[in-house]
Amino acid sequence: MKLIGFAIAILIALIPPHSTDPQGRESSEVEAREVLRQVVAAYYSLSTYSDRGTGVDHMAGSDTVYTVKFETLFKKPNRVRFAWTSEYSYTPGHKQTGVIWCDGESAWASWSVHGNKPERKENLEVAVAGATAASLGTASTILGLLVDQVS
Repeated sequence: MKLIGFAIAILIALIPPHSTDPQGRESSEVEAREVLRQVVAAYYSLSTYSDRGTGVDHMAGSDTVYTVKFETLFKKPNRVRFAWTSEYSYTPGHKQTGVIWCDGESAWASWSVHGNKPERKENLEVAVAGATAASLGTASTILGLLVDQVS
């Protein structure tokens, strides 16, 4: 997560929000693309990776806040565990959990809303797709940088 945060901070600094100079904007966009290319290459080169983080979404037009705490464990080539806990501010204390994992061959998912029963998935990409909305996109963002099967 530190690399992604760093890349976003650099992009914000490189791309002026209201640039009227087309040449300057084009140059900044080229630099920004290069920074992102380097971030993707850095993640892709890792043989192992772990993180913990929190995603927060303030729902438009309301006071509702959606919070997701997540944890990623990864070992090349395709051994992955991504777990999250989500909570809406309008139901404090009521949390939903989920986990997806792959042992390198078989992909699985388990959700508290489905009784925490492991469900085999067609592949890791399908498991990640199912976790994307519930994890505020963190499942697909992080694993998309680490695993070939996730686009």
